[in-house]
Amino acid sequence: MEHVQGKKSVILIDDSPVIHKLIQSLLKDDPFIDLVQCFENGYQALKKIDEIKPDAVILDIEMPIMDGLQTLEVLQKKKINIPVIVFASMTDRSIQVTLEALTKGAVDFILKPSQINNTAKSLDEVKNDLLVKLHKIIQQTDHSQNTLKNTPFQNDSFSTHQSIEILTIASSTGGPKALEVLLSKFSKDFPVPILVAQHMPEVFTKYLAKTLDKKSSLKVEEAYHGAQIKAGEVWIAPGGRHMLVEDQKGVKTIKISNDAPVNSCRPSADILFCSVGQSYKSKSLAIVLTGMGKDGLEGSRYLKQRNGRVIIQDQESSVIWGMPGAVCQAGLADQIYSIEDMAEHVEDLIIKSRA
Repeated sequence: MEHVQGKKSVILIDDSPVIHKLIQSLLKDDPFIDLVQCFENGYQALKKIDEIKPDAVILDIEMPIMDGLQTLEVLQKKKINIPVIVFASMTDRSIQVTLEALTKGAVDFILKPSQINNTAKSLDEVKNDLLVKLHKIIQQTDHSQNTLKNTPFQNDSFSTHQSIEILTIASSTGGPKALEVLLSKFSKDFPVPILVAQHMPEVFTKYLAKTLDKKSSLKVEEAYHGAQIKAGEVWIAPGGRHMLVEDQKGVKTIKISNDAPVNSCRPSADILFCSVGQSYKSKSLAIVLTGMGKDGLEGSRYLKQRNGRVIIQDQESSVIWGMPGAVCQAGLADQIYSIEDMAEHVEDLIIKSRA
């Protein structure tokens, strides 16, 4: 394939000829993205990647000779910083490996079409998801030099002595890796409960919770209806469902809801943040991590109106600065931290607020 000048170049690494044809058909008329070459395994692609210098990679996990995880490991070792989107399927094995890929440098994933031999249906299933993610990720890479560094606290609420009693976190694209970095740095005596809304499909969040539980000294579980909210425990909203807080005779518990998506998201950070704001008011702290879109913006606004506090991830360490960027641009962020620095500052803030 000959690269079209002016377009962003993408390579596909997948051993399925059907997938090759599918992605070629999907991208052939895209005005911004050019699929420049298809490879059957990571070994073939790595031999050519320095020559092609693609702007993004679409990567299968299960391949002969060199699979997706091995390919990601080589990219990391060689410090080849190219955004990678992984193809995933809904098998237990694929879900676990996909989550591992997200910790090894992949920035996001899309689900393989359920009817791979039905071209029309397959195109329909992957079109919006893949194209939106490719465009956003490449755009983010283009603008990565225009980053905002850490800034001082800007809101007087941080100077008050109101005790923080809960931490809520919103994350999407790039979130699994960011959550791993953040949660792994919190101490085993973390003083408040943590509720997380990570945009993921059903089933994936169960494995995400298990993965994070192994990497953190805190107890991490997928949330379920009626679970008591306790200090030092992390609850991940189940994929495809909203998570809220309920007061049951003075005891705060988790409510799981099948209500309609908000911002095309379920779970929605806005739903979670607003629910926490109703229950905890000024005693709440929210973090908005890397992610596409603006979920968490209205929830952050709601928390700020109740004198809650909001921290966001900086642009430089975010895969996509959509969600935290929206909060920043609305003037709702009290502080901006890189993901590497965030845990220490957040835990210190919470401890001092409770002294």
